[in-house]
Amino acid sequence: MKPLEGIVSTPLWIKKVLGWLVKLRGDNNTADSFLSISNQSRAIQTGIDRVYACRKSLLKKMCDEKIDLLLCPTTLSPAPPHSLLNQIPLTALMSTLLWNVMDWPAGVVTTGSWTEQDEVELVSYPEKGLVESGIKKGCKNSVGLPLSVQVVAPIFRDEMVLRVMVDLHDALKK
Repeated sequence: MKPLEGIVSTPLWIKKVLGWLVKLRGDNNTADSFLSISNQSRAIQTGIDRVYACRKSLLKKMCDEKIDLLLCPTTLSPAPPHSLLNQIPLTALMSTLLWNVMDWPAGVVTTGSWTEQDEVELVSYPEKGLVESGIKKGCKNSVGLPLSVQVVAPIFRDEMVLRVMVDLHDALKK
């Protein structure tokens, strides 16, 4: 938790300066994570309101399109080394955070593992910015580490997530 404590305790003006410096390097994902940080209660409440609006909008869209659940990536890489978490924003690695913030039930199912072929193809993976180069660095020497997907359903549909997780796990075992 030390890196997280360091990030949280860093003064807001330093985070904003870091955001602009990273933006100048062309890494918009990381810059946005620094520039969106605030310690003012109005900005925090606005963020909470945006989460609720997003949840309501997504739920409506799913109902309109008759979508019961979502199958999403868990991470953008195999299990990342702990040192990588100090180098790039956690939000760039873990799409599970979105569903936690929205308070939607989600579960993870292992689908396979990182192979020698994945390691070979990693050479051609582009390194556009801090996030991409960090992911590429984190994936090196990951042969055998698990890969997974997450099953996500709207709020109060936990039983559906669990049922699909079991079905997916059983299907992948065959």
